[in-house]
Amino acid sequence: MQPKSTKIISIILLFFMVICLSSCDKVPQVTEYCSHEVVIDKAVPATCTETGLTEGSHCSLCNTVLVKQQVIPAEGHSSEEYDFDIENHYGYCLKCGNRFTEKHDMDPETKKCSKCDFETVTPPPFPSGYITKEHTTIETEHFICEIDADTYIIDNLEYYLETLFDALEVVSGLSFNTAELGKILVEVKKAQAVDGYVSETHIAYAYFNRIVISTGDLFISGGHAIAHELSHILQNHNCGWNFRRILPEGFAVYTTYKVTKYMEENYPDIAYALEAAENNMRNEKISAEGYKELYSKPLSYWQENHLPHSMSSDYAIGFRLMKYLDSVYNDYSSWITEYQKVNPFTPDVSDDRLDIREINRVLPMTYGEYVEANFYTWLKRNEGFFEEKPDNTTDRTHLSYINIYPKYNYRLSAMCFEGFEYQDIYFNIDQLRRYITEYKGDKLGNFRFFFGALEPTTIKLYDSEGNLIAKHFSETAVGTYSLEGVGFIQFVGRGTIMRFNISGFASIE
Repeated sequence: MQPKSTKIISIILLFFMVICLSSCDKVPQVTEYCSHEVVIDKAVPATCTETGLTEGSHCSLCNTVLVKQQVIPAEGHSSEEYDFDIENHYGYCLKCGNRFTEKHDMDPETKKCSKCDFETVTPPPFPSGYITKEHTTIETEHFICEIDADTYIIDNLEYYLETLFDALEVVSGLSFNTAELGKILVEVKKAQAVDGYVSETHIAYAYFNRIVISTGDLFISGGHAIAHELSHILQNHNCGWNFRRILPEGFAVYTTYKVTKYMEENYPDIAYALEAAENNMRNEKISAEGYKELYSKPLSYWQENHLPHSMSSDYAIGFRLMKYLDSVYNDYSSWITEYQKVNPFTPDVSDDRLDIREINRVLPMTYGEYVEANFYTWLKRNEGFFEEKPDNTTDRTHLSYINIYPKYNYRLSAMCFEGFEYQDIYFNIDQLRRYITEYKGDKLGNFRFFFGALEPTTIKLYDSEGNLIAKHFSETAVGTYSLEGVGFIQFVGRGTIMRFNISGFASIE
């Protein structure tokens, strides 16, 4: 225990210490009694990569925070133009000037980046095809297809054939007779060397109830041969006599023209596979000199003779003749059934060829004695209908996506088509690449496409999974772009492609 005197001294020292401390101006006062001396805490601006602070304040006496500073998020980089890949986008910042890399800021609903053009889409359900490993038979309601091994066939061949079958009956007013004559035999032939070049369109002909056709002409390379040959079969089913030249070829080319028009309105996917209706008239050209020759002789003369200055005499005259019958008499096929009534054909006939005198009386007995004379009068007034129009286009705006195939004909040139009106359409590049490399065994070099359009055009290039690889806007309405790594492309909005080429095949580079 401390002595009493020591305790007294300790109390006195503590008293003086308290007095000293309470009078010192460097010690903060108790907060609730502080009058506060305000000190401004300056704002710190955020940068592209660093956070900032808002302006605040505190008391210099008691250190109480009077206005709390708030964190300002980093502003992030911004750019007017971005490069991008599947993961990131890249650009030069408008604020700091540095080149930067950022992860895409993807909207889960739109699947688009909020900053750049990158997006992902679900790949369109493009139709496909396959290569037959052995001789293959496909039987449908009205067809038996015997297909060579090592032949490329579209997956939905049955749908295409049966739809074309029905459409031919609609546009012609005639009916197939498969109930009595049996299913139509279609022999599909694989590619064959022609003049040293392997052609996919080397053969196409029809005889009574049988068609022999190349695989490239079977809804692949945009040819109309299958419709043409089926038109011959349709005529044979209604009257099997061989009318020789102008009448049967005219019926076939005009029916092909009509059925393609019908398909363009009702089945645009099949119409595209058959080629544009107007393209069917390219083999039917007649020059000015040719028209003079035509009008100088009666129609009966041309039933036996070739018309000079025309690409294909029988096709050219026959097409115009059938158009005349359809326009004036609203019927271009009755001559077939009417002649069958007068001179019935049966399959056991040993010689189906008609004498020229019989052929020359077919039209008058159906349409009247002036039918041939009036044909020339009508044609002189309507020659313009048959002229090829350089700016002619085909409405493909009902198509959402298509396959495109090269034409391995007697020679291979850069694949192209012309006069194509579109609305947000996708082109399948993966299937084209597979056809060229796996089926044809060709090599791809500088694989690319060129287009010419009537207006400024936006094009998007996607990989096979639907990731956007590149987006191009062409103000000049022409452009050439690489197809390296591209699965499919899209022409955005509405427009007209006047020329579209794909090249880069090793065999033509």
